[in-house]
Formats: sequence, structure tokens, C-alpha cells
Amino acid sequence: MDDVSLLSDTGPSLVGRADELRLLGEHAHRARTEASGTMIIGGDAGVGKTRLVAEFTATRPVGTVFAGGCLELGVDGLAYAPFTAVLRQVLRERGREAFEAAAPGGTGEFARLLPELGALPRGRHEARGPLFGQILRLIQAASGGEGVTLVLEDLHWADGATRDLLVHLVRDLDLPGVQIIATYRADDLHRAHPLRRLLPELERLPEVTRMGLAPLTRDQVAAQARALTGHPLSAARLDDLHLRSDGIPLFVEALAADGGADTDAAPDHSRELLLGSAHRLDETAVAVLRAASVGAVSDVVEHATLARAAELPEAGLDRALRTLVEAGLLRVSGTGYRFRHALLREAVHDGLLPGPHARLHLRFAQLIDEYPDAVPADRRAAEQAHHFQAAHDLPRALQAAWRAAVRAGEALAPHEELAMLERVLGLWDRVPDADERVGGRSRAEVLSAGAAAALEAGRPRRAREMCDEGLAALDEGPRADDHTLAVRATLLSRRGRALPSELGRT
Repeated sequence: MDDVSLLSDTGPSLVGRADELRLLGEHAHRARTEASGTMIIGGDAGVGKTRLVAEFTATRPVGTVFAGGCLELGVDGLAYAPFTAVLRQVLRERGREAFEAAAPGGTGEFARLLPELGALPRGRHEARGPLFGQILRLIQAASGGEGVTLVLEDLHWADGATRDLLVHLVRDLDLPGVQIIATYRADDLHRAHPLRRLLPELERLPEVTRMGLAPLTRDQVAAQARALTGHPLSAARLDDLHLRSDGIPLFVEALAADGGADTDAAPDHSRELLLGSAHRLDETAVAVLRAASVGAVSDVVEHATLARAAELPEAGLDRALRTLVEAGLLRVSGTGYRFRHALLREAVHDGLLPGPHARLHLRFAQLIDEYPDAVPADRRAAEQAHHFQAAHDLPRALQAAWRAAVRAGEALAPHEELAMLERVLGLWDRVPDADERVGGRSRAEVLSAGAAAALEAGRPRRAREMCDEGLAALDEGPRADDHTLAVRATLLSRRGRALPSELGRT
């Protein structure tokens, strides 16, 4: 039998990952004593990447651990999501003094990511070098004598700014003390996925080690099932469980909990498989679970926010939440709850009917307005844009997308700024008062802002297209006044900047 500890990847213990834990420990030692380094862990959804890292950081002497996750929302304008979570943790644990030491000239650059640190520097589109340099110095200083492990989860959802900052840290952390562990879903990397192109470049760097997390073997599945059920399986049932779970620990747990071979669920039907235990819940618990699947778009849904969205009496809400936690569907996380696995949240959310789907998303969007302090300032606009769009409230979706674009620009995240401006433009003709919802700007001005973001994002062809579209919109409008002429001049200037860049790439 392979080296197996009698614990499950999704429960209180870990199966079949002794070699991986050893490699992570050796990597941590080298990062502390020789040179900072990065371990990138890939594997299919449900294979136990998060569980492996949690076991490693909880049981090995790794110094201080700072952790943050990329969010599925990240592709829609929420820049630097895992690093913002890390910086906020540093602020809680080390105080403002740590940031002031890393930025003796002032913490304005850090304020691009953490608004609570003060006012932004003047100037809109500045180089990201000062921000990236300050973050690097902060992390290096935080390592102190014990070292730090920086955990960045779900890189398959990483925004462009996160990927850029990660590359900067990997290449420029030139002193010992920092271990970076980054995880991603291998089965989510389609042919055009930006991480698919980035990973080979990272692998060529001496500072980077890559680990592939494989499914469990038959013997390891047997050990996990025994730990879950308290008794060994027959050879026939074990063969069936291994075949139908494909060795994915999350599916092994779901099948074993449902009687193994007694269910028709299979990995091809992961939604039904994962929701097996939810089918046995009462209506109140199911309603709370569905609300949580909408509110946990940023991983954790706070208790107070969930209570407001669920609109249940306190006693009924408490009973439902206890049921969900005891069923292993939700886990307590600080002052809120997270799903046991992202796949489970996706399965619950994808199962919402159109009416409840729209109502719940609208409710969470409204709660951000009613209780703004419940959501960090850097996330409010992007989360509202997501919720209003899902609720089909197009006017407010456009307005929130514009605010998210402005926020991304302040954070020096041009890819995310461009994505949100594209969303604004996509909604423009469907919202009668679109210009009023973006501060009185015309469509041509939004296109001009998009062209500027596209240039900074290294997309000159898209910048030229947006300039041409903006110029055409001006030609179709009323007679030019001084303001229109100024907009035209800006569009022509940005088009001129785009053309040489585009020609240089061909």
C-alpha cells in the first residue's frame, strides 16, 4: 500500500499526501535558509489542493502564514484579490507601522489596494513599479527571523494584475525568508487561458517548483473510505467507488457518505453527487444554503449579511446554519461561513431557478448600499456590478461597473479597468440614461477611457478599435463644441499611440 495517513482530504485528516507534505517541508526549509521560492500546485477540482496546503501550514513549522484567494469575480474587475487579502491580514496582525516602514515616503501606493490606509497619490495612470516595490519590501520585512509562507489560492481565477504582481515577487524576492505557495485548477485551464501561457514561463525560473497533485490510488481510496465510514469496504464496493470517484477525494467523500455503490451519481454528474446531502435538508436550511451560494461570491459570507439576506427569525436561522455546518456543507470562517468546497457552492448556485437567482442577487447588491461597511471598500463596486448584472438590473449594473472601472484604474489594474469599461459599453444602448450614470460622460468619452486602459494593458489593437468607434460616435452626434473637440483630440492622440505599437507587434 502507498504511504497513507488515515485521514480524508476533505474531512479532519489527510490521505495519501505524505510525499507532497515532505516536498513542501523541504521547499519551506530552502526558502528560509537559502533563497525565497515559489511552489505552484496544480490539480483537478476536488483533488485536495486546499486541504494539502491547510495540513502543511497547520502541522509544519513554516513561520507566519498569510493567505488570500483569487475570486471567481476577479475576472470582472476585482484586481489583486489575493494580495489585498494578504495585505489586510498584515495590517491586522502587524499594524500600520509595517506599511510605513515599507513605504517611508508615505503609504499612498498601498492605499491603491487598501483604501483604509489613506489618500491615493495624485495622478491617474502611474507606473506600477512603486506599488510593486513597496509590497515586495513589506513581505520581505514581514518574514523577519522565522520566515513567512504566502498562500495564494485558485490562480485559475486570478486577474491580470494579480498575475503581474506574482511574477514580480517570484523574480525579485532576492533574500531568504519567503515561501510562496500558489494553487490552481488544472482542469479549468482552457487553451486560451492566460495562466496556461504563464505557467511554462514561471517553470523556467530557478525560483519556481511545480507540483501536480494526482487523484488517489485504489488503496488510498480504501483508506479514505475506511476513515469516513469506520469500516473497510468489500473489494467489489471499493472497485466501484474508485472507478466512479476517479480518485478525487471530494467525490470519494460524497459517494461514501451516500452509501458508495448504492447511488447512481458519478463524477460526470458532480452537481448531483455533491448535493446528495442537501437533498435531505428541510426547506429552511435549503433556502439558507441557496442564499449563501449567492453571498459567498467572495469566498466568505458574513453572518450578519447572510441573516439580512435570508430574512428569517433568528432562532430559525440559527437552526438552519447549525444543520448546514453539521452536514458539512458550510464551515465557520471567522465571523461568517464558507462552503466546504468551491465546487459545492457552484453546484448550489447553478441549481437556482431564474426567479430566486435574480431576487437573491438583487438583495445582496442592495445590502452593499445599505451596509457598506460589511464589504471592504476595494470590493464594493465590483461585487455590486456582479450582483446587479446577475439580477438583470441593467441601469445599476452599468453604474456599478463604471465605479468598478474607476476603482481598477486607481489600483493600476488596466486589464480589469478595461473589462469593466467593456461591460459599461455593452450595456450602454440598453440603459436610457447611461450618460447620467457615468457622471455625465458621453459614450465617446467612455470609449476614450477604454482605449487608454487598453494601451496600458498592452492591447493596442483593441485601443485603436475603441478610438475608431469613439470618433464615429462623435461624427454622428450634434455639432462639435469645445468639449467635443477636446474629446476628439484625445481619441486621435490615443489612436496615434496605438498604431505604432500595433505595427511593432506584427
